[in-house]
Amino acid sequence: MSVEALANSYIFWIALILLLLVVYLLPTLIGLLRGVENFALLSRSTASAELPTSAGRPP
Repeated sequence: MSVEALANSYIFWIALILLLLVVYLLPTLIGLLRGVENFALLSRSTASAELPTSAGRPP
């Protein structure tokens, strides 16, 4: 299978988007399964850890 055929495949793109979504939500899913006490704090820290906070600012 050529790369072009793979890039034009709807199944490939759907699988890729689902995989990225699961990886993005993985900390939240683990927290739900483990029954974390302060789930709101976990969700907030997960969301803020994946956003760039110092873009354009010197360290």
